[in-house]
Amino acid sequence: MTTHMRRNSGFSLVEVAVTIAIIGIMSTIAIPSFLSWLSDKGLHNASRDLYSNFRKAQMNAVKRNRNCAVTFDGSTGYVVYVDENRSFSLDAGEQVIAEAQWSSYRNVELDQNTFIANAGGDKTIAFRPNLLPSGHGGALGNGSVVLKNSTPRQSSVVVNVSGNISLR
Repeated sequence: MTTHMRRNSGFSLVEVAVTIAIIGIMSTIAIPSFLSWLSDKGLHNASRDLYSNFRKAQMNAVKRNRNCAVTFDGSTGYVVYVDENRSFSLDAGEQVIAEAQWSSYRNVELDQNTFIANAGGDKTIAFRPNLLPSGHGGALGNGSVVLKNSTPRQSSVVVNVSGNISLR
């Protein structure tokens, strides 16, 4: 009499169903946190890039012995450039140093901008070769930009009258 033993290889249907259920429960818990983290990361990156570009404008002002300005294009983004004629607006022939669009960051938008508007109505701040910020009209400039995301968290980049730039 011969008996054949069957080898059990693989998983049973119950084991597969339990595994899928556990993965589903874990995904339900993890995905909202992950999406929130992605949104917060976009806000952090946008704030950091703006801070860095303000610093870049300061450094280029000293290096070139010319005013370097940051002009915000409504609520869509900003451009950093050498303001050769001190008009506080990007004119033909002026060199662009950097530019950014808020749409390139995940769920980030401009919430508030307190810089003085130039003649075209765009908020602008310029850095002089002595590192001091200047607003349209020649007065010492200061102000802040507040960015927000969909969570809704906020981040601020502040320029004070002495030219100190801080990220909050």
